[in-house]
Amino acid sequence: MRWLSLVLLCSLILPVLVEGQTETLDPMQQANSAYREGDYETAIVVYAGLLDAGVRDAVVYFNLGNAYFQTGDLGLAMLNYRRAQHLIPRDTELNENMTRIRARRIDLPAEETDPVNNLSAITAAIMTLNELAWIVLMIWVLWGGVLAVVILRSEWRPWLQVPLIAVGIVLLVGILLLGSRLYVEASRPAAVVIAPIAPVMSGPGDDYLEHFQIFEAAEVRALEMRDGWVRFSLPGGRQGWIAQENIAFVDIDARLESE
Repeated sequence: MRWLSLVLLCSLILPVLVEGQTETLDPMQQANSAYREGDYETAIVVYAGLLDAGVRDAVVYFNLGNAYFQTGDLGLAMLNYRRAQHLIPRDTELNENMTRIRARRIDLPAEETDPVNNLSAITAAIMTLNELAWIVLMIWVLWGGVLAVVILRSEWRPWLQVPLIAVGIVLLVGILLLGSRLYVEASRPAAVVIAPIAPVMSGPGDDYLEHFQIFEAAEVRALEMRDGWVRFSLPGGRQGWIAQENIAFVDIDARLESE
């Protein structure tokens, strides 16, 4: 009878424990579970909730991009992939997914023509801004150390002149790359078109002439903001004005001065 009572007690307690365990799943587990079950809308809500709560994690951005991609929303998928790229630029799967979207989107802009943007893009695809800054700092420390030895130990000077010049050249290149990256990210923040289709006007308003139309997942550089409109440039050099609600900045902290 004691064993029977114990079995009955366990049969009553175990469902409660399992239910309690399910209820205490953290939001990331809930979102991942919804995604695996094909409930992409729920996954999107939970992933977005994590971001709204202040989470800044590459995996959350990547998973949210995947969920949007599964629903066919290429604009928001590309936006979140680009945000993940800021944190994990060398991730193979992430870059493959971005390539898929670029192959499917309607807008196919020309090659980048702006030299400063090109310089910034050299490092943006392979390292974060912090990584680049640390590399430049280490090269500067190395160059300073070699210079100090050259100054203090004149007998070593003939052997250290070439290394000093070589490291100095590398340092100058690093400073140039870092400077271009800082300038572009501060004054020309990257943005993604999130509306399915949006008119591009000749000025900041609906009363201006429509130049052309732009489609979701197009990647642009924001140049100026005025009265709820953003002047942007495409890689090929074309410019125009688009309503602010039709685009989203890759860097959530990006700001443009309004005129």
